[in-house]
Amino acid sequence: HAKKIKMGEGIDFERLARQTPMFSGAELEALINEAAISASMAAKDCVEMIDLEEARDKVRWGRAKKSRVVDEHDKSMTAYHEAGHALVQYMLKEADPLHKVSIIPRGPYGGATFALPEKDRMYYSKKYCVAQMQVCFGGRIAEEIFFEDITSGASSDIMQATSMAKEMVVSWGMG
Repeated sequence: HAKKIKMGEGIDFERLARQTPMFSGAELEALINEAAISASMAAKDCVEMIDLEEARDKVRWGRAKKSRVVDEHDKSMTAYHEAGHALVQYMLKEADPLHKVSIIPRGPYGGATFALPEKDRMYYSKKYCVAQMQVCFGGRIAEEIFFEDITSGASSDIMQATSMAKEMVVSWGMG
């Protein structure tokens, strides 16, 4: 018989909603279930915001691969890469606000930089789209500046920026 675990007081559901744009109903259900499992495994009486945020990361990017052995050079490269994203995101007023940076490997990613959208968007402005592409390339630029080399670690960033640029030109007439 499974023990029911309650939501703790102080859960900021508005913030959680901002952290989960484009999540399907099934993904939201998985997030709640993962958070409950995590809180239960930690012998907590209730689910806390930190449980929900960890569950969000797990649902979106996969389990943390804490047992993966990453050499020091790759750890440094990942840290500078993610710091590059974070710095650009922080500096651009048109980009969504910076929320979290992680260099814990998840799924195929060595790290991730998370935004916290302030609102749901019905439309994307050209300035917002350009800022999103600049954030995408912040990691690659940091690699080049600090290591005088670049890696394949920016492949998903390049795909994301390319997709945005294509939409801007082909679908939205922002060429």
